Amino acid sequence: MNNLNTVLMEGTLVRDPERSNQAEGSSTCKLALANNRYFIGKTGKWEQDASFFSIYVFGPVAEACLRILKKGRGIRIVGRLKQLRFTVAGLSREKVIILAEHIEFQPEKKADEKDIPIPEKEPGMIETKADSSLEMEDTAEQAERQEEETCKPEDSIPVEEVVETTEDGGDIDAPF
Repeated sequence: MNNLNTVLMEGTLVRDPERSNQAEGSSTCKLALANNRYFIGKTGKWEQDASFFSIYVFGPVAEACLRILKKGRGIRIVGRLKQLRFTVAGLSREKVIILAEHIEFQPEKKADEKDIPIPEKEPGMIETKADSSLEMEDTAEQAERQEEETCKPEDSIPVEEVVETTEDGGDIDAPF
């Protein structure tokens, strides 16, 4: 049985797709994806953290990527991680890539559209800080309180009134 290895990622292409080495007549395409994360930093202002990934696509989907995609276009991929091991100048190296199994092309952006609107503060926006901690109720107390609220005596049916029957209309003799 295979272990779970699935990646769902969305981002922006940082360069045009490249035709990669073709294996036995199959089309192969290499994409470079930037994945951005926005957060409120220690200064209280929005900050951006970008990660960059190499993505490989095969077959007819690779041909479509080469034909349609350009730098700056947004995509969403579903794929799996693959670890490559190789030797360069006598040194062992490793690299993790993503093998795409499904790609969605996002609509092209207009020239004046930003990647993401970053408001200073919107009404009703909850501020969070990385060092803040949330107080959590004990899960047993929370479950007990929820059970008290949802299960009231007048809503329950006494066991004696519940009768199961068979297809021919007879009672089932099994105890409850």
